[in-house]
Amino acid sequence: MSARRCVRLASLAGPLGETAEFLIPTGMDADLDEAMRACVRQAIAILGARHGMEPHLAYAYLSAATDFRISQVVDLVQGVHAMIRKSDFQAHQA
Repeated sequence: MSARRCVRLASLAGPLGETAEFLIPTGMDADLDEAMRACVRQAIAILGARHGMEPHLAYAYLSAATDFRISQVVDLVQGVHAMIRKSDFQAHQA
């Protein structure tokens, strides 16, 4: 990963989870729709920072290949997270 991408990755706002299989960006807001928008923005940013993906391509990828899940709705803050499969990008990392 280039130094520029490391800086971009480090500057992302909000919690980011990672497992062996998934990158898990999150979005939180008092409004569930805004939490979803924040999650999408975070996901686009992580795809750009980690894989050099242009925003319009990241958005298309997210629309076709990513599951978005509701993290929480019972508190004052609503949460959404995305499940981005790391295996979709393994060929590009080699």
